[in-house]
Amino acid sequence: MTLTRRALLSGAAAVPVASGAALLRQDSTDAVFEDAVRQIAGVPGVAQVVIRTVRDAFIAKFGQPALLAFCDTLRGHPVEDAASDADAAVAAQVRFIALILFTGEIDGGGRTRAPLYPWSLAWATLGFAKAPGLCGGPAFGHWEQAP
Repeated sequence: MTLTRRALLSGAAAVPVASGAALLRQDSTDAVFEDAVRQIAGVPGVAQVVIRTVRDAFIAKFGQPALLAFCDTLRGHPVEDAASDADAAVAAQVRFIALILFTGEIDGGGRTRAPLYPWSLAWATLGFAKAPGLCGGPAFGHWEQAP
């Protein structure tokens, strides 16, 4: 078999189209995952750093193919409906995301880290408290002083 110049050029011309399609799918997957995280959180103001960290933890635990399958399952559906209609793996993945969102903790490599502790949604449920280091005021310990 000989490779003609025409075959080479037509094959080379298809490369940007194929990579463009892959980029479109990745953008779509990112948007679906971001929407799913916001739905699981139940609040619209989830920081981008949280979404990126949750996505990285998801991929580390379940793998990239599982992320694509998760997003394909949720695409166009509310998380609650899609998770209840899907298999146990999707429900476990939703619980995994919720655990990270509400605790700020990520288990991996035999140890637990808390990179999202200041942004954890547990703080949002406590109207009288803020995450350490995020309190306002003139100086550390100002809340101990009488008003």
